[in-house]
Amino acid sequence: MLQSDDQSGVFTFLVGIIVLVLAGVGLSLLVDRRFKFSQGEAALEQAIQANDEELARLAARKDEQQAELDRHVPGRSKDSAELAALTKGAADIDARLDDARFRLGSLKHEIPKLEESFSQYRERYRQSEWVRAVGESLGNLTVRGGREYRSAEITRVTEVGLEIRHEDGIARLQAPDLSAELRQRFQWDDARRTKALQEELKHHEEVTKTADPGEAAPVIPSRGRTAVGETPDQENLAKLRGDVVRWKSRVGTLKSEHATARSQASYGAPSVPGSLETWTARASRLGADLAKARAALALARERLATVSPGDSLLRSEPEQE
Repeated sequence: MLQSDDQSGVFTFLVGIIVLVLAGVGLSLLVDRRFKFSQGEAALEQAIQANDEELARLAARKDEQQAELDRHVPGRSKDSAELAALTKGAADIDARLDDARFRLGSLKHEIPKLEESFSQYRERYRQSEWVRAVGESLGNLTVRGGREYRSAEITRVTEVGLEIRHEDGIARLQAPDLSAELRQRFQWDDARRTKALQEELKHHEEVTKTADPGEAAPVIPSRGRTAVGETPDQENLAKLRGDVVRWKSRVGTLKSEHATARSQASYGAPSVPGSLETWTARASRLGADLAKARAALALARERLATVSPGDSLLRSEPEQE
């Protein structure tokens, strides 16, 4: 058996061995960690160096891009200013265009009113000028074709033209045969002139076919025109002359009444005194009666001409009445 002193020495030896082992293990661990730390530090340094190089490269790239941007900024600023100006100009044009469209719509709406107003004014002017011209002297009047009417005086202005009195009798002149000055003054309308002529022709044909038994001229003898040197039937001649005189008188009366009615109507006079008929209606009715009377006068003169061609009542042609 071991002595107690031997036992303590062995124990101490074992303890020392254990301590040495533990110290070796700790030293090994310390060395290993230190080695690993050294490796990690080198990696970190390499990573930092790589990052620094990347940062430097990026900084250089940034400087290049900034320089490129600085070169383009002035041009882009100018373009931006021009674009802003053009945008504002386009907005102003749109606003003006909208305003113009609105005014155009208003004008289109007003055109019919203005045309109606002008038409009324023109008609009032025409009627006033036509009435005022009656009795006016035109001196020696030359018409298209060169024919001259000496000492011409206006007796009436119609839709067709002028009716005048001159040294050799009376004449009816159509608007196209007159001077531009007279056409401008009296404002004749071709469509209305044509219509008036057509109405006159229609009335003439009606009177020719169905003349008023109380006023129509007698039937022309079957022998026709009186031969030269032959004495016409004095009774028949007197009747034919009477028809012409009566129709001339009727035409003169109607012309005077018609002129008065038109004058009153043009100045807006009220109804005819003692009648419910307006002056406008009276003028229209008298105009129709006058056209019929003229047609009847033309027919009466034709019949007189077949019997007595050189009669003094035939100095002017029928269409000139």
